Amino acid sequence: MKNKKNIRSGREDNKRTRCTAKPKKLCLCLAAALMLTACSSESVRPLQSASSISFSWWGSDTRSDYTLSAISEFEKENPGISVITEYCGRSGSARRLAVQKASGSEADVVQLDSYSLDKYSPDGEGFYDLYQLDDIIELDNYDKKYLDYGTIGGKLNGIPISMDAVAFYYREEDFEKLGVKIPTTWEELENAGQIMSRQGVYPLETDMFCFFRMTAAYAEQVTGESFCEDGALAADEEYFRCALDMAIRLLDSKAVIITDDSGVSGIKSWYSAGTACRISDAGYYLELAGKDEVSLMLGEQLTQPQAKKSGWYYEPSAFYSIRKDVSQPENAAKLLNFLINGEEMIYGQGLEKGRPLSRSALEVLEANDMLSGIQESAAEQLDENMSDMEYADPFMDDPEVLTEFGSALDMVRYGETDTAQAAKELCAKLQLEVRG
Repeated sequence: MKNKKNIRSGREDNKRTRCTAKPKKLCLCLAAALMLTACSSESVRPLQSASSISFSWWGSDTRSDYTLSAISEFEKENPGISVITEYCGRSGSARRLAVQKASGSEADVVQLDSYSLDKYSPDGEGFYDLYQLDDIIELDNYDKKYLDYGTIGGKLNGIPISMDAVAFYYREEDFEKLGVKIPTTWEELENAGQIMSRQGVYPLETDMFCFFRMTAAYAEQVTGESFCEDGALAADEEYFRCALDMAIRLLDSKAVIITDDSGVSGIKSWYSAGTACRISDAGYYLELAGKDEVSLMLGEQLTQPQAKKSGWYYEPSAFYSIRKDVSQPENAAKLLNFLINGEEMIYGQGLEKGRPLSRSALEVLEANDMLSGIQESAAEQLDENMSDMEYADPFMDDPEVLTEFGSALDMVRYGETDTAQAAKELCAKLQLEVRG
């Protein structure tokens, strides 16, 4: 691709092309109602005092527990700083941030994904330039190639926490009992579905995000095309027809069931023998599997014979950013530095967000023998495969992409159209989304 560094080196600073849709105007009253509905379980941020800073993130209860515990330690180490926290599930975080950005009420320190970083700071002016705080934030713990992922227009808008990709985890004993091999190709996954479904078991459970990434990988292996190229949507009607064809095949063969909780329910209820999820989301079901003493193994990224390319993407799991007009930049910087380098935070976090990119964080984990287990194996697998993978354009994370893909898939499944027509309409809608 043009304007891209070698994929092991990150995005090209100051010349980054993006396929991100133009932001839409937001009705604050409606958006506020949506936010309350989506994040009804989040903590509610009280009024902020002159000596306090605020921090928001998304994640599971486990993530919130260790984060709150670590922040208590931060406050003890920094008695002049009070941290006000707010958090909710990942699904509600985008709507919450949209409301807060529109009203200027976002937290001082905020956790963002790639799409939100690009959406709210397309020119690097939407968040604080963290290079201006390098006397507090220990940026020397990061290789420059990682900082480049959060650099826009020469300004460091976000610091990545870890690298992420879709990973496959399987309950090996279920496959062995039914005489089915762990799938490495799309055909093998379909065959596994046809056999295992007779016993009421799905080989894989996943959410719509990872299901879309799976079908996109297949489409790219067939067509050799990328989702975005040179800042524009490169996927054409043939790309989306291939993706929709594979989606229908996986669902009809009962190889995959789509849920909204990254495979937690299937692992817990024993109706799925595996899951496809982000590396950074693995803790959701690994914890449940551990309670039931279930043995899980890491699978390979699915491919097919004569694939034209890998088809799989990688990206940062999330970024930490500071709001542009923060009133206490030094205190916010101290908190951000604690989140990525602080021993208490890193020890509690472990590999829950994937293997951290900070060298000091890795030293903490290594000293405590925490660089092990299936999540570390997934990080090692990503390291091995990254040279064949592509960096995900933020547009792939746009919620509208998943919504439109899901709608197209439903129309085909309900017999309202075929994959060719659905692909044509989907391609047109996403082109409009990019152009705004």
